[in-house]
Amino acid sequence: MRKRIVAGRLAVTLLLLTLPGGCGRQKAAPADSSTSASQESAAENAGESNGTGTEADGQTKENVSQDPPSEQPAAEEEETEMTEVSYSRVSVHDPSVAYDNGTYYIFGSHMAWAKSTDLRNWETFQMNINAEYADLFGKEWEAYCKTATNPNLNGNLWAPDVIYNPNMGKYCFYMSVNGNDWNSVIVLLTADSIEGPYEYAGPVVYSGFNTDSHDVKLTDVYQVLGEDANLTRYQNIRNTKLNAIDPCVVFDRDGSLWMVFGSWFGGLYMLKLDENTGLRDYTTTYETIPNEQDAYYGYKVHGGFGVSGEGPYIIEKDGYYYLFVSYGGLVADGWLVAAPYEYAGEKISENGYAVDEMCGDYEFIVHTPTTYYQKAGSSTLGIMQPSKITLNEDGTVSGELTGAWTYEDGTPNMTITVDGVTYKGVFLKMPSEQLYFNPNERKVVMTFTALGDNVAVWGSR
Repeated sequence: MRKRIVAGRLAVTLLLLTLPGGCGRQKAAPADSSTSASQESAAENAGESNGTGTEADGQTKENVSQDPPSEQPAAEEEETEMTEVSYSRVSVHDPSVAYDNGTYYIFGSHMAWAKSTDLRNWETFQMNINAEYADLFGKEWEAYCKTATNPNLNGNLWAPDVIYNPNMGKYCFYMSVNGNDWNSVIVLLTADSIEGPYEYAGPVVYSGFNTDSHDVKLTDVYQVLGEDANLTRYQNIRNTKLNAIDPCVVFDRDGSLWMVFGSWFGGLYMLKLDENTGLRDYTTTYETIPNEQDAYYGYKVHGGFGVSGEGPYIIEKDGYYYLFVSYGGLVADGWLVAAPYEYAGEKISENGYAVDEMCGDYEFIVHTPTTYYQKAGSSTLGIMQPSKITLNEDGTVSGELTGAWTYEDGTPNMTITVDGVTYKGVFLKMPSEQLYFNPNERKVVMTFTALGDNVAVWGSR
């Protein structure tokens, strides 16, 4: 971190004028009264340069002298903390993240992969999949997914997930092979190294089951449900019609292997996998209970009823499993919360922050779960607009929203209560994303991130 000085008499005058009302701006007077006297002199002289003086209450007083203004004392300078942040970015859609031997990997759609050792500087790389995808995924593609209106395999390899399976001694690469009308399949590849080369292992789960357009006998649906199974529910988008894409594979605390997958209208489901093969565990069976289980897809964990939701990702931390879903870390009271800005190497303070660092004016956003980006005619909806609030030193919240806030001394922990909801979270000082003339220069600001009633909020000073 480095500091850049932002100086100017106007800024100093404004600071002095707002002293009585601002949070963290009222400080105890020093024993030497000369500081206070010089501040008063600076404020008076700033007004006298125009032939008038301005009091803090806005009243104008008469000129007391026509003499030329004396030389102004040096203005007190306000320090703004800046930092240099460098990034080497890549474009990877639908990324999953893996960590192996000091390196972070992201694997995404359209056979795009990248790696980094610091989560800021990324480089792309190639694997054998890029050249051999037709051989690795061609069997399921040609037999089940491909149609005349969707003939290109390379554009339909989506959202993979990679996990190391110690039972197999292999890296397991789960790829979504997307077909028209959601007649899709998730296929497993394995390798001895996370960067490959990968080999074909087999299909894990299918979707679609449109008997009019696809030969479902080429899937395992009848193996699981029986030869006379009724598949009509898999054509109902408000029931269990989903797309077998976006896998996330995770071991639980007992060593069992699970895969959560699915997309959009029918919801997200979870299947138990065989820990020794990485494929579906056919010995585990499920009942068909509306909105709870499906005999083929397994346990329902999220969504359905025509509601958006895809890209599931599960992690386990401190005894909890967290399901992340794209629709539209740090810890808050034991629960994970996300920082407002892009990671730049900052670390959360172990000892907390000074009061005058925490209180002040913030932009405040509530991440309403029912709001999402959409177009309605020529209008754009669902873009969250921040509210202007102030965290006052007396523990109140004022501005466009009102309420209260607290902090835990010696820690970064905080709460904020607005509209009757208490959000618990943490303060974090980090570079904002405001750009300056130097594209790598960022202003360091105080932020907070918190969670309440299963809704996240962010604040940025």
